[in-house]
Amino acid sequence: MKKLLIFMLMLTAGGLVFAGTVTLDEAIHEIADYMKQRLEKGSVIVVSNIKSEYSGLSDYIIKSLTVELTSDGTFYAAERDIKTRDGVAKELQFQEDGYVPEDMQKRLGHEMSPDYVISGEIALVRNVYHLTVKANHIESMRIVQPHVMKIKKSDRSVTQFLPVVDVDDSWKQKRVYFGGRAGAVMNMFSLTGANSYYKAGEVERPQFSFNGAGQIAWQMGDWVSMQVEFIFFTSEMKWAYERDWQTVTASDIVAPLLFKPTFWVGHYFLVSPFIGPYLKFAWGSYEWKRVYYDAGSFNPVEGDVVFELLWGGSVGLDIGVKAGPGILFLDARYFFDLDGSRLGSGTTGELLYQQSAEKKSSVYRMHTITLSIGYTVGLGKER
Repeated sequence: MKKLLIFMLMLTAGGLVFAGTVTLDEAIHEIADYMKQRLEKGSVIVVSNIKSEYSGLSDYIIKSLTVELTSDGTFYAAERDIKTRDGVAKELQFQEDGYVPEDMQKRLGHEMSPDYVISGEIALVRNVYHLTVKANHIESMRIVQPHVMKIKKSDRSVTQFLPVVDVDDSWKQKRVYFGGRAGAVMNMFSLTGANSYYKAGEVERPQFSFNGAGQIAWQMGDWVSMQVEFIFFTSEMKWAYERDWQTVTASDIVAPLLFKPTFWVGHYFLVSPFIGPYLKFAWGSYEWKRVYYDAGSFNPVEGDVVFELLWGGSVGLDIGVKAGPGILFLDARYFFDLDGSRLGSGTTGELLYQQSAEKKSSVYRMHTITLSIGYTVGLGKER
């Protein structure tokens, strides 16, 4: 139960990180609600000068925020759009030219005077757009507390105003990524409590093998994802004490849940460190024999490794490059068991089994380093 709780906490933490960003339209709506709570109802406002690298994006925010602030009658807006004012000036000139009776002509000098000027800026900060908006009172120049909203970089309301480039970045924008990898494994073994007779606590000679893995990643935002994996590898541990020789051969399936910040470097590269707990199933066989140089050896005593759920932690780094529709990546990581493996039936009468099975104590823990090459591709709709 405790192990499953850790998994749920990791997933919740990732969701909280993602919850900090919204779409541009959601940000404009929330900023409008914020202003309605802080400015006097019935005030005349002017929304102007929303700074941005892209004029189209600035105009979109100005017009959308003006509509949000005035559509329900909370505020009145004074027109400051140059094109609109030019159109009004031409209409007034048309009337003065005699096309409209004099008693029906409109005159200059009756425009509303704004009480507040609303301005702001939208800028890209660490792969997230920050929209900052403030209101200045015209007479007192008092500033209403600025409001800041974080906007997804991939939001279409923003990207539609960005310059078109020839590079296809759609590979970065998928919600779910499926992949696999294979590589080399170096297993190191630490003898534990049940091995008090056999040099407990010492780390035995490393052993090398291969691993294969499948993985599914949920990209929750531009810079964070959660990844579930299923990894298979084999291990063999041998150790000796005086005339006693011990051999444990095991197969391991490891299922990590990883928290992965994702850093997109330019249009082609990805760097992604990760950390998280894992669940592990280990099963296999055990052999013990005692060697006498003058009379050969006893018939070996055999047993098995208890098939049970273990757990541990993993840290590592992925470095990827765009290759076709997906990402070719190098994965380096370190696993460390927090539970130890025990011996099961079949070793009756042997000291090590008695210490492990009867006392329910572990025989060894594994520390594993892997280096793998893999490929992952995003499927489905863009996020």
